[in-house]
Amino acid sequence: MMSTDTVARAAPRAADVALAATWTLARRTARMNPSVIREILKLTEQPGIVSLAGGLPSPDTFPIEAMREAPARVLADAPQAALQYAASEGDGPLREWVAGHLASQGMRVQASQVLITTGSQQGLDLVAKVTLDAGSRVAVEAPTYLGALQAFQVYEPDVIGVAGDAQGPLPGALATAHGARFLYLLPNFQNPTGRCMGAARRVALVREAWRAPAGAGPGIAPGVPPMKRPYTVVDVFTAEPL
Repeated sequence: MMSTDTVARAAPRAADVALAATWTLARRTARMNPSVIREILKLTEQPGIVSLAGGLPSPDTFPIEAMREAPARVLADAPQAALQYAASEGDGPLREWVAGHLASQGMRVQASQVLITTGSQQGLDLVAKVTLDAGSRVAVEAPTYLGALQAFQVYEPDVIGVAGDAQGPLPGALATAHGARFLYLLPNFQNPTGRCMGAARRVALVREAWRAPAGAGPGIAPGVPPMKRPYTVVDVFTAEPL
């Protein structure tokens, strides 16, 4: 049984309450709104609801047996390594496999350039973290993936929508994104439209992006000439240099 003395000691002191009231949250928290995607997915938990809004895959496509066998095999072959802390870049053999897989598609990638993430959302956060400052510009399709906007907004950028048509963003509309740190595109099964960008539009966008001058922003002088390519950009459909 809890004594009255224990109850009295457990009650918060007025000084503690006053101290808590003086805590100041970071200014960026004002931009950290509840996840729209999470709210959409909550609806799918209701009986009788079949939602087409959340991009949920059909449960019939889940590789249940493969997912059951994979951890069993790992724990049988290398249990200590699997459960131990490891490099934050990801499992070495997996990074080697990813680099080899990309090389089979014509890309020049080393395992040292591969970073394993826990999902695309972490990847979006990392890109935004290393490229965006408060007030810098980021260009996106209009409309674009809500999860990407949520990942970007924490870093307080100005989001610029690039106009498009049924084929995707218009190459000529990239002028509105002048000064953007990067352009976020979804060429395959775009979210939310589901559109797949054709080969001609992909090539046109890449060529237009290379012609565009680097943007003026913090640490970047206005009027910088078009970027020099540190590598050759190749059209993945024709294998021709762009």
